[in-house]
Amino acid sequence: MKKRFLLLVLGVSILGISACSGKKGPSHTHTFSDEWSYDEQTHWHAATCGHDVKADEEAHTLVLSEDETYETCFCGYVHALVSELAAPTNLAFDQGVLSFSAVEHAKKYDVAVSQDGINVLSETITETSIELFDIGIGQFTASVVARADTLSSAPANLNINQKYLRQDPMILEAEDYVTNDANISVDANAHGGKYTLGFDDCGQGLNFRYYSFAEGTQNVDIYYSTGAPGSYMTLYVNEDEDNGIPVYFNDNTGWFGDSAAESVVGVNVALQKGWNDIYLFKNGTAQDSPEYGGWVQIDYIEMSGTDAVLDVTTVDDLDLEHYRLEAEQAKWHWANQYQRPNMSDAWPSHGYLGEINAFGDGVTYNVNIAKAGTYLLKFASAAGNEGRYFDVTVNGVKENRHVQTGPSWNVVAEDEGFLVHLNEGANTIDFSRGENGNWACIDYLKIDFVSDEDPVLPTAVSDLAFADNTLTFTAAQGISEYRVVLEKDQQELASAIINGTSYEVPASIHGENIKATVYAKKGFFVAAEGSSLLINPGIIVDRDVILEAEDAIIGEKHYSADGQAHGGAYALGFDNCGEGMYFRYYSYKAGERVITVTYATGAPGSKMDLRINEGTPSSITFTENTNWFGDAHVTANVDATVTLVKGWNDIFLYKNGTSSDNPQWGGWVQVDYITVKGSGESFDTAELTDLVCSKYKLEAEFGNYGIAGMGAPDMGRPDAFSIAYLGSQDEEGNGVTYKFKVDQAGTYKVQFFCGGEGSRKVSMKVNGNAITDQGQSYYTVATGNGWDVVAGDPGFEVQLNAGFNTIQMARLSNEAGGGWICIDYCLVTLVA
Repeated sequence: MKKRFLLLVLGVSILGISACSGKKGPSHTHTFSDEWSYDEQTHWHAATCGHDVKADEEAHTLVLSEDETYETCFCGYVHALVSELAAPTNLAFDQGVLSFSAVEHAKKYDVAVSQDGINVLSETITETSIELFDIGIGQFTASVVARADTLSSAPANLNINQKYLRQDPMILEAEDYVTNDANISVDANAHGGKYTLGFDDCGQGLNFRYYSFAEGTQNVDIYYSTGAPGSYMTLYVNEDEDNGIPVYFNDNTGWFGDSAAESVVGVNVALQKGWNDIYLFKNGTAQDSPEYGGWVQIDYIEMSGTDAVLDVTTVDDLDLEHYRLEAEQAKWHWANQYQRPNMSDAWPSHGYLGEINAFGDGVTYNVNIAKAGTYLLKFASAAGNEGRYFDVTVNGVKENRHVQTGPSWNVVAEDEGFLVHLNEGANTIDFSRGENGNWACIDYLKIDFVSDEDPVLPTAVSDLAFADNTLTFTAAQGISEYRVVLEKDQQELASAIINGTSYEVPASIHGENIKATVYAKKGFFVAAEGSSLLINPGIIVDRDVILEAEDAIIGEKHYSADGQAHGGAYALGFDNCGEGMYFRYYSYKAGERVITVTYATGAPGSKMDLRINEGTPSSITFTENTNWFGDAHVTANVDATVTLVKGWNDIFLYKNGTSSDNPQWGGWVQVDYITVKGSGESFDTAELTDLVCSKYKLEAEFGNYGIAGMGAPDMGRPDAFSIAYLGSQDEEGNGVTYKFKVDQAGTYKVQFFCGGEGSRKVSMKVNGNAITDQGQSYYTVATGNGWDVVAGDPGFEVQLNAGFNTIQMARLSNEAGGGWICIDYCLVTLVA
């Protein structure tokens, strides 16, 4: 029995083995992956049933890659033929082109250029050279890496000196070349984010600056928008006045701010080698259709370029160091808001700003400068003689400068210029008629680079001393101009710009331990430090005092700038009876004084009246024939003895005659200044409480007057009037303008004293600002209710500046409530 059982068990085991092997029982089907498996020789489909079985095994079919660095089989097997790439060799740089030898198996190259560790170019190329004209000028490091699929070489480096530029097409943004910032509008749709507009008047426009590598012709594409098709502007290159190119804007794009649509018009221009000024501006009249040439918005211009290559080491003017800015293209500001530039062909430039008549009239330039440094400003202008005084303001710093002008109204001269510091980027330069200025025409401004470094001025003057109320010192070498500052407890009391080495402390300043500091000055540049001294002003010596005619006159038409005159100007043009000058003088005691008038005349025997306060006038005869000052620059003196009161005295010097006199109306004389002889005595200023002048009497006949037919003032002198009066206010606009100087800023009461039949409505302005009755467009002046009855108007209060101010009263039309009046004088009194 045992044997049979063992045999049975053994038989069952054998049967099980036989069924799994497939020899007996049901069969088994292997499953295989769809993906290929492979080794270095063959590929196959591996079993997925868990058995070590392969299907479709065969040798690889290899295909060479395009860059021949590897072989691949369709199964996914990759056979690398190249394991690394060599670094590029034979790097060279010549005339703006970087080149190198090809690397075996490499198919592309990564090129990077850096300067001072900052990457300026990254580019992938397939060639073995690259032009590097767009990276700038200077020392750079170039790096080249070879690449093939995932392989990359070590970088090969070369230090290069880029000195070549290629004249590719260039875009010049209009907003960068406008000299009036009011003509710029910000808009994200515009090229560069801005465009220019508001060219409403003749002369307004753009001044592009472009460097051409060679003389020749280029195309200029002007991108614009306009809602006034048919508008036009004129394009000039440099100073070629005879070949202006009309540019017509014929496409109606709508205004850019509304439509964001643009069009383009192209013109050919002839350029000189180097820097070129390209002017694009309006040049027309009110009668044009469209008016003044129309209206257009300029986004940018594109220069076509020439593909020429420039070696910058062969030129010395690549940096923009010279600018010429036309006055008519900048921002104008003047009293006459309707005034436009004069585009007369007789002028050497494209046009000019004429009739710079009132204080403050002038032009503001907004200019972008390529690099910071010291620059020379040279204004080109014309006037009736050889110079004018202008207020020049550079980035907020103002200087009153005497500027050389052309000798006649249509002959322009450039001033010798003065030094200023300009910033890289935006700068503002204002050129306006000064308080001591006169009528002029402004043509253009030149800006010339001088140095990267500003001048270093001496930080101290030597031998600073104080005696007899006068500060003295020894001049610093090469310096003739100084700034003097007086301060107490860190509060500035007074400051002045002086020429010379002495400064008399104003009588109004007295006390202990006042700090006086003297700074060296040259043009707009003032030394950072100066020499200081504690002084105790208080005792003043009654010295001779010179009173300049140009500071005293209250009719600014009686003024001419001249560098050879004392103080830089003299008074003239006293053609009519009653015209004259008004001086204010402080006398430390009452009594007789000698007044000397320094004059010039080509009409010997001419006469004027001299009157002190309300006293009886005395006649002065100018006997010497010096010829006219502007021709001969010779003066003579005449003395007169007068009686002064202690304190402030009014000194009037004026013509008083008739048309039958010989010379007519008393003659003609030019006054440079008057001198009041001092007593030589000393006075304690602490005992003088009225050293600041608080009252000014402005005679109408002394001012700038406009009356019908430009007639003379009426000198009939009825008892009701002062010296004389201004009558015949027959037409709208007739009246008087005073230009006068006050000692200190403050609130002043202004009263007019007039005769007439009741009140009159007038136009009243102080420093250009209108004075009105409770918001009306006029001011009402009360009169004496009779032609020979003078009464003071109740007046008005207004803020006046220290220095010169203007008051203007003009008649309105009859329909507006105006009427004929007799103007006697204006009284200006300090209130606070």
